Order: sequence, then C-alpha cells, then structure tokens
Amino acid sequence: MVSDLLMLRFYKDTGDHKSYITSLIILMWAMSAHVVNSLSQNKHSSLKIRALRVLQTLFLLNPLVYTFGKWSGKAKEEGATMSSNQLLVFTKLIEMLFEALSQLILQVGALMRADSISLLPVASICLSVVTAGFLISDLSVGIERSAMTDQMRGPHTAKWCGILPLNFEWVFFLGHMMLVSGYFAAHVLALTVEGLVLPGYAIPAFMVGELGLFLFWGWKYGRARWFLGSSNRLGFFDVLRPEWLIMSFVPIMMFGAPFMLGGKTFAGWIAYKLLLTTFRVPVLHLGGWVGRVD
Repeated sequence: MVSDLLMLRFYKDTGDHKSYITSLIILMWAMSAHVVNSLSQNKHSSLKIRALRVLQTLFLLNPLVYTFGKWSGKAKEEGATMSSNQLLVFTKLIEMLFEALSQLILQVGALMRADSISLLPVASICLSVVTAGFLISDLSVGIERSAMTDQMRGPHTAKWCGILPLNFEWVFFLGHMMLVSGYFAAHVLALTVEGLVLPGYAIPAFMVGELGLFLFWGWKYGRARWFLGSSNRLGFFDVLRPEWLIMSFVPIMMFGAPFMLGGKTFAGWIAYKLLLTTFRVPVLHLGGWVGRVD
C-alpha cells in the first residue's frame, strides 16, 4: 500500500488525473474491505475492542499482529471463528484481490501511456508482482506448514515469525514463487493491453467464454460441482466457480487437492492458461491492435 500511496503523487505530478482518481477509489475500496473484515471477525468482542481493532486496521497493523499471533501460537479467542493464521490468510487475500491486482493493472496501463519510463511506476509494478508471487506461494504451502507447526514443531519454532520458509523449503518455495509471479504478471499484462486496444465488450465476452470452457472441463473430469455445495440443487458457486475466478490470475496449489479440482484438472487448466496468455499479446500485435495504443 505504501507504493500505491507514492503512485498517487506520481499521477498528480504527471497530470494523469484519471489514474489518480481511479487509484484513490481502489485504495478506499480496499480499506473498506479490510474494515468490514475486521468488524465481521470481531463480533464476539466488546464495543471497545472492536473499535481498537478497527483503528489497528486503519493503521495497517493487522499483518504484524496476526503474524505474531500465528508465530506465538496464540489460541483462538473465545467466540471467534478464525485463528490468527486464518485471519492472516484473509488479510493477504483482501490485500491481493481488492488492491494489488487492481493497482497493478492501473500502473501498467499508466506506464504504457507515459511518454517516458519512470523509476517509480516500474519499481511499484515489480514490487506488486513479487509480493503477489510470495503471498500466493505462502498460501499454497501454508496449510501443510501450519499443520506441521501445530502437530510437531510447536509455536515459536518457525524462523522470522513464520514469514519465511525453513531450510530446504526454499528450493520448492522459490520455484513456485517464480511460476506464480510469471503467471500473475503475464495475465495482468495481457488484460491491460487488451483493455487499452480492444472494444469494451471484448474482455467480458472472453471471460464468459472461458468460464464456459472451465465448466465443461470440470464436467468432463468429474468436477462439475463446487466442493462446498451442501445441496443437490444447482448453487451459485456451481456456476460462478471461485476456482476459475482466482486461477484467472494466480495458481493456488490448494485447488489441486483431491477434494477440490484434483491434480489432473488443475494441472491441465494451468497449462492451458499459460499457453493462452503467452500468445495473447503477440496475436494482438500481429493483428495490428497494439499499434493503436496512444
């Protein structure tokens, strides 16, 4: 969020009023999501505690507080629905979905329209991509790591308060982080270019078509229903699949679990997305669309 605040000044100094207003709206929307999450997760607390935790949210202290709670083995509060680790996961997801992704698309578009390349937007874009890669990689292995800490290692044993991988976890973690960062950056670049050069209906139409392909893919391999569905009736998430929405931008390994998509369906869809995204921008260039960017 710090880099996004610096980008506000950049937009103002360069006279990019539209990006300035859009970035400000995104920041307000993201902060509102954090506040709503804080209020909903602290319904069991007194009014004073809820007010203090809203202030904690506004001062961007939630990641620090939840990380310390996770590392120290803090027990779930009486009446709470989530542990410190689960609260930290939700905070990361809100940060990525409500702020990092939107701001990254906005920054890439602003950089492509700029007369010259400036250090600040380039640094902010790189930081956003690396941060998204780290967060998603951490979420992908977080369940197993937390289970091992709870069952074997115990609290206080993870280095760096549990933020960084341990020992040989780095080998797998960095490899997965590189995959996720590249996947995320390629999708953002493709969407940004398409948003700049294609008609307004093109991207929604493409995403609806891709959702249909995902539903067919799941049906073909016996994964036609959302795994948390509690009824035999067709539910909302059976149609608008959360896995498809999230994997449009990031591949979370958890979706490859047998009770969700399964390894074959998950790996096939990721391979399809990587292949498609690799050729989207070159196809636009060959078709003469990219040259229309002002």
